[in-house]
Amino acid sequence: MTRCFLHIGTHKTGTCALQAVFASGEAAVARRIAYPAAGRILDGQHNLAWELSEDERFDPSLGTLADLIPEIGADPRPSVVSSEDFEYAHAHPEALGAFAAALRAAGVETRVIVYLRERVSYAESLYAELTRHGRIVGFGSFLDQIVRDGAFVDHHGWIFRFDYAALLAPFAAAFGPEALTVRPYVSGHSPQALTVDFFDVIGLPFGAHEVPTTGTVNPRCTLDQAVARIEWWQRKLDPDVPRPAPVPTGMPFAVLDASDVARFAERFADDDVALASTYDMRLEPPAPRPTGRTEQRAILDDVARLWELG
Repeated sequence: MTRCFLHIGTHKTGTCALQAVFASGEAAVARRIAYPAAGRILDGQHNLAWELSEDERFDPSLGTLADLIPEIGADPRPSVVSSEDFEYAHAHPEALGAFAAALRAAGVETRVIVYLRERVSYAESLYAELTRHGRIVGFGSFLDQIVRDGAFVDHHGWIFRFDYAALLAPFAAAFGPEALTVRPYVSGHSPQALTVDFFDVIGLPFGAHEVPTTGTVNPRCTLDQAVARIEWWQRKLDPDVPRPAPVPTGMPFAVLDASDVARFAERFADDDVALASTYDMRLEPPAPRPTGRTEQRAILDDVARLWELG
C-alpha cells in the first residue's frame, strides 16, 4: 500500500525548517521520501491546505488535491505532504473527510503528524508572527480571546486553536484516531533535532552522519520589530496616526508573566488531560516567567491604547 505522511504543523513549531529539509533534494532525504510538487508554494504544499479550508489564496493552477493523489501513487517512496495551514482544515470537517476518503479509495495509507507547542510560548510567537500579516488587535484582547474561546481568529478568518483536542478531533474523525501521531514541540531544540524527531516518527531514521543541516527559518521578531510592523499596517489605514514612543532595539518578544501562565494553565487543564489520555502526549512545560507585568507588555499596552487596537 502507498504511504503518505500528512504533516499539518501546527504554526510556530518549526514547520518551515522541516519543509526546507523536505524540499532540499538532499540524497539522504530523497532516498527516504517523495515530496510532491502538487500544490507546492515555496517549500510547502500550502495550496492544497488552502483548497481544503476554502481560503481565498487557493489557486487551482498551482495544483489541487485531485492532482496530488496520482502523484503520490506514481512514486514507490512514502510521500510527505506538509503545510502548517492544514491546521485550518479542522474548521472544514466535510472537506477533510472527503480528502481522507479519496486517499483511502486510491489505496493510500495516510498518517497525520502534528507538533503542538506549549501555549504560553505559542501565544507570544503567534502574535509576533501575525504582526507581519495585517492589522492586529491589542495584545490584551488577543489573550482574552484565546482564554474565552480557546482560539484566536484573526481578520483573515484564520483560526488558531489553543484547545488542541478540539483541533485534532476532526482529523481523528477523518483519518481515524490511530492515524494521528501527536508530538510536543520543544522550543529549545535545534532544527536538526526536529528533523531527526520527524524522521524517527515516520520510521525512516537518519544515520549518525546523514542528518541534513538547516538553519532556523522564520525566527521570532524582537519587540521593536513587532511594533514597527504594527505601525506600518496602521499607517496604511491612516498615514496620520501618532508615532509611538521609541522601543529599545533588540528587546526580546517575551511579554507574558507568571499570572498569564497560571491563567492559561487553569483554562486549558481539561484539554491537557484529553491530550494525555487520547494521544499519550504532554506539552513541554512553560519556561519560568517574572512576577508582575513585564516591560514588554507595558509597551504593547501603550501601543494598543495609542492606536485604539481594541
